[in-house]
Formats: sequence, C-alpha cells, structure tokens
Amino acid sequence: MIGSQEHAQFIHLWAQQAMDTGDFHWNYARRGISHPSNLPKGWVYTGGGSDRSAFVGPDGVVYKVCFDPLDNAQSAAEIDRFNALNGEWPEGIRPAEMDIFYVYDPDADRIGDRAAVVAAEWVEDDLDVDREVKARYWISKIWQICNNSTNDFYISDLHTENFKVVNGEVVIIDLGV
Repeated sequence: MIGSQEHAQFIHLWAQQAMDTGDFHWNYARRGISHPSNLPKGWVYTGGGSDRSAFVGPDGVVYKVCFDPLDNAQSAAEIDRFNALNGEWPEGIRPAEMDIFYVYDPDADRIGDRAAVVAAEWVEDDLDVDREVKARYWISKIWQICNNSTNDFYISDLHTENFKVVNGEVVIIDLGV
C-alpha cells in the first residue's frame, strides 16, 4: 500500500474548499485547472488534467484529487487497470505503484457515497534525449499492451506527461482513460 488515508482525506477536502473559494478552479476554456494558491504547508501541486489534479504530499506520495467528488469513475478505472495489467508489462515498462482511498466528502456523503483519491508513487524523470522522439516509441509499446484484444482496457490518454523514464525504464504515472 502506498499513501495514507489521512493525507488523501486532507488534500481532498482542501482542494474542494479551494475550488469553492476560487483559490483553485477548473478552467473550462482551457480544459485544465488554474495553479492553486495558498497550498498547505508540505504540499506541492504537480499538475492537472481533464478530471483530476495531482499534489505531492509531505510523505512524498502523489495524491490525485477529482474535481467532481461525485465522479469516481476515472480514479476507480485507473486502479482497475493497474491491478489487471500489473503482471502483463514487458521488461522495461511498469506502472507507478498506486492505491485508492475512499474519503469523506459532504456532497458524496449526502448520497451515501465517498470520494475517490488515488495515491501514487512520485517518480522523477531522467529522460536525457528528446522527449518527443523517445515518446513515440514508448507510447506505441504501451498502447499495444493496454489496447490489445486480451484485455478490456482502452487507454486513450497516452502522452509524454503520463509516463517517466528512469534509468532506461518506463514508468507509467497515469492509467486513466
């Protein structure tokens, strides 16, 4: 297991409150998010996508927080893919270690649900060649594994920001759709 329930709960509630107050918001025109201000001590914002933002906690773990606390599909699907594909990776490719925490959220609680936060291994990239050129090769290999006929997963979000290269090994950091 990676991460902690306490950190997942903390950053989820902080992000939801920051969005409510306008310190951090979804930018519909750019299909992305604004850089949050006033981050809690010990937390670092690492980026965001269509559905989630990622923060590195004081424990050195990445926590992926959904913009919509009632939509757990992206996070649940990522963990399903991680678990199902974990043994199928060829030599030189692996996913970042991941786990999921279901945390309290006032909106989700009203319907008897919990919000999902993915905790993932923080990976430093050491890619020393042109990222775009190298990426084409790795993306095609990853695509073949994730989108073949032997599994039920279709991963369309394969691009250079969703994997890192460490000591020649590709580490996929986002298995979302």
